[in-house]
Amino acid sequence: MFTSTKKKEIKNAINLDVLGTCFNLIGFVLMILSLFSNAHPYLSSLYFIKVSNSQQSATFGLFHYCVNSQQCHQETFTLPFDEQMINLLHVTTTTTPAQDPKNPPHDPHMLVAFICCLLCSGISFVLCLYKLTNKRYHDIYFTRGFLSVGASLWSLLLVTLTWITFQHAAAAAEQFLQQQHFEIELGPCMSMVGCAFMVFSLASSLLLLGCATTATPSHHYQHHFV
Repeated sequence: MFTSTKKKEIKNAINLDVLGTCFNLIGFVLMILSLFSNAHPYLSSLYFIKVSNSQQSATFGLFHYCVNSQQCHQETFTLPFDEQMINLLHVTTTTTPAQDPKNPPHDPHMLVAFICCLLCSGISFVLCLYKLTNKRYHDIYFTRGFLSVGASLWSLLLVTLTWITFQHAAAAAEQFLQQQHFEIELGPCMSMVGCAFMVFSLASSLLLLGCATTATPSHHYQHHFV
């Protein structure tokens, strides 16, 4: 009876590890796609914001923008982004956006947050695979779970930064683009960053629970480097 209960606990812990590994992988892929959005014409369907009319369209990724889904250019986007977006579109209007002298254009440094998020989730994913393939490794310090917590916190920061950069720009620039009959819409990358935050949060919950319920036999050799 004791043996069967023990086997059931270990099996449940392994199932949690598998789910945590899958969630980490999903979040990592979503972040990679968001990071390289609009980097190539083939990736022009991945964007944060799109501005279009009957003659032309422009999609804006994280560090690139594409014109008519053909020509893609690298650009460092700054806050407030609505002024830079209008300049990149070469739109002439009778009025210009009022620039706040107390808020000069500045780089939100989203690349740093993306790199930190990818490092946390990538290392956690590698450790998850190592644990699934090596029965002698026991994550006694909950490293995988805490790394996933770090990834979820960085992704939450990115949700905030992308919302401030792109969604706020869409609302601020709409009145200036109406004269040229431009339409503004938010792209799938906004949802992808939000979904990455959700899956990282699920991964951290599952991995921390899996670590807490995984048996740690004292007679086996264990790796304590993490």
